Amino acid sequence: MIVFRLSHVRLSPEQADSESFHLGIFSSRRKAEDAILLLRTKPGFMDFPNDFVIDESLVDQIHWEDGFVSD
Repeated sequence: MIVFRLSHVRLSPEQADSESFHLGIFSSRRKAEDAILLLRTKPGFMDFPNDFVIDESLVDQIHWEDGFVSD
């Protein structure tokens, strides 16, 4: 089963840091897009209307299963 995760990701001017807000998980891309239309009218989001991200994800699947390297 595929779900659609909606986030708002805003990079800092220096591009070294970002703010990311998880906004919801939706059963269809269309429902995630409808949520963007609503949220774009809200304080904060209206200042950064192009920073929404929709990611597809499979349910019951491990991501990053090989781990990660940290400095």
